[in-house]
Amino acid sequence: MNGGKINGDANGHSHKINYEKQKQENNIKYDGKTGGEVIVEKLREHQVSDVFMYSGGAVMPVIDAFHNDPDFNYYITAHEQSLGHAATGYAKVSGKTGVAIVTSGPGLTNMVTPILDATNDSAPLLCISGQVPLAAMGSSAFQECPATDITKSITKWNYCLQSTEEIPYVIDHAMWLSQHGKKGAVHIDVPKCVSASKYSPEKAMNLNDQLFELCSHPENSEEFDFSVECPDDKLLKSNRRSYEWHGKIKNLQHPVDKETFKKMANLINNASCPVFYIGQGCENSADLLTKAAIEARIPVTTTLHAMGLFDETHELALKMCGMHGNYAANHALQKADLIIAVGSRFDDRTTGVINKYAPVAQAAAQNGTGGIIHCNIQPCQINKVLTTDFNFLMDSRIFLENLVPHLKSPTNPQLRENWLDTINEWKMDYPYQFLRAPDNQIKTQDVIKGINEYVLNYVRPTQNNNDKSVIITTGVGNHQMYSTQFVDWYRPNKIVSSGSLGVMGSSNGYAIGAQIADLKNNLVISIDGDGSFNMTSSELMTMIKYNLPIKIAIMNDGSLQMVKVWEKLFYGERYVATHNPCNPDYVQLAESYGLKALRCDNINSLNETVAELIESDGPVLCDFKVLGEECYPLVAPGKALDDMILWDTSHQETMKKMEGQMAPS
Repeated sequence: MNGGKINGDANGHSHKINYEKQKQENNIKYDGKTGGEVIVEKLREHQVSDVFMYSGGAVMPVIDAFHNDPDFNYYITAHEQSLGHAATGYAKVSGKTGVAIVTSGPGLTNMVTPILDATNDSAPLLCISGQVPLAAMGSSAFQECPATDITKSITKWNYCLQSTEEIPYVIDHAMWLSQHGKKGAVHIDVPKCVSASKYSPEKAMNLNDQLFELCSHPENSEEFDFSVECPDDKLLKSNRRSYEWHGKIKNLQHPVDKETFKKMANLINNASCPVFYIGQGCENSADLLTKAAIEARIPVTTTLHAMGLFDETHELALKMCGMHGNYAANHALQKADLIIAVGSRFDDRTTGVINKYAPVAQAAAQNGTGGIIHCNIQPCQINKVLTTDFNFLMDSRIFLENLVPHLKSPTNPQLRENWLDTINEWKMDYPYQFLRAPDNQIKTQDVIKGINEYVLNYVRPTQNNNDKSVIITTGVGNHQMYSTQFVDWYRPNKIVSSGSLGVMGSSNGYAIGAQIADLKNNLVISIDGDGSFNMTSSELMTMIKYNLPIKIAIMNDGSLQMVKVWEKLFYGERYVATHNPCNPDYVQLAESYGLKALRCDNINSLNETVAELIESDGPVLCDFKVLGEECYPLVAPGKALDDMILWDTSHQETMKKMEGQMAPS
């Protein structure tokens, strides 16, 4: 045993990581504690205060260690899947790593969906699962599953503990990794013999250095903590990362220095028709994005998860782009001579068919007057979908911190104002619209518009940085897309929705976690479809158990409306498995759990009902009986981003656009 590892710094000098000192310090702290108690102590050290858990035989030594501990609040949901979504919702709203603890076997397999959801949508999540004892693993023991084999491909990192003495180092690494670089899920599998055994200083001193190498954070890692360093330090580390990828990523800017950003700023200042295309990776930089957009007069469109990073009530906001995105946003991307993509990844839902994407910007790149600038922290996302012209492998905040000082008023103000005038015409001529329902009936769009208007008129005016924060969670389906359209997102990280994986049934769990993230100051509204809500309706029990004042708005159209529409458009109106003919009476269901419940099916009582829903104390559910219909605008599969079917497009023209195309996945 050499007792340490030699790492090199930027100048080629070496320094030694003193593992022996770490071992000795941990021996003092954890001597005689059980593995479960060590886990709880490590979570305390990482300032975890809220834990989502569901017990079972294999995880009992961990669960038991929380008994009567005043530093922790623990929450038990009706089902492990909702537990995982609650931890994810908590993470998205608080910025902290959500902690989910489940038992072995089915406890872990029920967590697979939220683990993948968190990884795909960049939410920091730590899953701790119980496991059968090491000696029983591989014997098909009761409630055994190959946990780390299952989660290996859906986490940033996973590990099966081999001894109690490993716990401090593994927990530290997992917590660090969940938050750094592209955030995501990590998983620690804890055999019962490890969680029940007592920490031994003698065994700890003999831990193999391979564990420390596995859990170390080398300075030339692709992921860093930039919170305390000056801009030059940040650029230095970014250049260390890009050095490894220089020559492997086409058009990668390396080395990056002040002159590089001056060059990019000049390109932006000289552009006639620039647009910001913002993804969730920019969530730590809303202030810099706002400053850049306003000072340089550049319109902003976002992906679903980035909504609110730029105030959508601002004149430069284009709202969300993509398949069901805003007409002005989609056309701006297609007509822009320069696209500045920050923290986004050109997901297929936001680009349309890729060989028709951004033709003006691509032409401008050829003549040196524009193109596509792409900043992303993950090397695998650069040039993954399309080849971009100026690539920056770095954190979004570092990119904007260095770019913004060089941005100026447009070189040709008139051309820029002409561009903005064109965009404003698109916004005026093609807003989100829909036909009113007959006979005073209501549509999902009516309800969501009503919620948005109430928030803007009666909740937002009372807000400041310390007051109530409105958070909206959604399930997946038409109601999700209408929420992106008819809600004006004016603050960062206030939409909690399953984007990449598209998990129906997630809204209840998200809402629970979002509310727990700040019980006093978060106003949490769950906008859900009847199909999504049915999957996890048992979580009403959780809301009443902990008196979580969540406001649930069910868009009840008696069907899986989005898929039903695809059956209409792509499958000759052959409707299979998309009707919900036996929905419960949601009012009676909610009341049976002890919630206040409302019902609304008439446009004349909509505003009054929305006000009562939001202003009532405690958890409240409202069953909105709505008429279902197609969600427009729509970019059909195989079409360019600006080839959109609008709310007033004729049925004949719509069907013509669909010819020969497959339904969306």
